[in-house]
Amino acid sequence: MQSIAVVTPGVEKRAALMFDKVFLIDVKLHPQALITRQKNPDWLDGATFVPDFDLSFINEQQEGELFEAVGRVAESLLAARGANYDVVPVYKRVAIQDGQTKAYIAALETIPVVIEEHLSYEQVAEFRRDHEACGNYRALRTWLRDGLAACGVGEAKEIIERKIEDYTKSIQKHGLETSRDYIQIVYDDKFIKRLLALTSGAAVLGGPIMAALTAGVYLTGGVGLVFLERKIKACGGEKNDHSEIAIIYDAKKLAKQLG
Repeated sequence: MQSIAVVTPGVEKRAALMFDKVFLIDVKLHPQALITRQKNPDWLDGATFVPDFDLSFINEQQEGELFEAVGRVAESLLAARGANYDVVPVYKRVAIQDGQTKAYIAALETIPVVIEEHLSYEQVAEFRRDHEACGNYRALRTWLRDGLAACGVGEAKEIIERKIEDYTKSIQKHGLETSRDYIQIVYDDKFIKRLLALTSGAAVLGGPIMAALTAGVYLTGGVGLVFLERKIKACGGEKNDHSEIAIIYDAKKLAKQLG
C-alpha cells in the first residue's frame, strides 16, 4: 500500500522523504525546483505534477483556512483512492484546536528533524532513489504501533530506539541538515483501539507500555516520547481507517499546545 501526504507549504520536501506521493496546497513552485510541472489528470482536477518525486500542486479555491483545505483535499483523495493508499494530512507548526473528536497524540520530542529550508529538491530525489535509507526513514511512522506490539516496556524502548537510530543514520548517510524538534502523530480513537486489539496483552490502554508513554519516556540520545488523549477539532483524514489523522512537524510549543 502506497502512502500520500497532503501538505501545507513549508513541509513538502520533508513529506517527500516520508511518503510515496505528496500533494501540496499551493500554486507556487519553490525556486529550487528546476523541473517543469506537468498536468496530472489521473488525480485531482487542477493538480500539476513534478515527476521526480511525485509532488503535485493543487490550487485550493474554496474559502477557509489552510488547515481545513488540507482536510478537504485529503478526504477527496480518500474518496477516489482510499482503498489503495494511506492518505495523511501533514502540517507545519499548526496548533491542534480543541473540539469534540477524541484523538490520541504520540509525540517524539527533541528528535533530529530535517530542516526544510536547507533541503534541496535534488537531495530529495537522491534520497528517494536510495530504497534502504528511504525505508529506514519512513519506518519511523510506525514507532507507536511497533512499540505497542512489544511484551514489555523494556522491549518497547529497544524497538523504538532502533527505529530512531535507523532513521537518524539514513539522514546522516545523505548529509541532510537537521535540528532538534518535535514530530506529532495524531490518531483517532478507533485506530488506537484496533491497534491495541492486534498487539500483545501487555499493550492495553492503561497497561504498562501505555502508562510509561503517558508518563513520558526518554530514550538514548535524549529523545522523549509522549502519548496523550485529547478532544480535538476534526482535521481531515479521519475517515482513513488504516492510517494516522495527521502528522505535525516543528511543534515547538508542544507542552503548551497539549496542556
